[in-house]
Amino acid sequence: MTTEVFADRLVVVNGMSARVNLRHADVAAVTVRTDDIRGDYNQRNIGEVSNTRIAYVVAASQGVQLEMRDSRLILIGSNDPAALAAALAAARGEPAPAAPPPAAASIGS
Repeated sequence: MTTEVFADRLVVVNGMSARVNLRHADVAAVTVRTDDIRGDYNQRNIGEVSNTRIAYVVAASQGVQLEMRDSRLILIGSNDPAALAAALAAARGEPAPAAPPPAAASIGS
């Protein structure tokens, strides 16, 4: 799977079988997901849970979640979600979103 960020859109390509174009103008918010995303969305490649929660993931367990202006949530898997979010922010003319804090480690007694 390849994700390309252009000045006006984001394109997710899965080989020759699928291509999805998402216009930046349709994106309301971008969230970096460093938690294990596989539990929130289905695990199919270029798949769809419902028409409101769509995942584009091959092997990554992290990604970037896009909240679209029509209330859909779109998850794009990435091995480097912070870099993808920064590229999206730059293309949209916005500051890069802050990465969420790392999960607290539990300390045994």
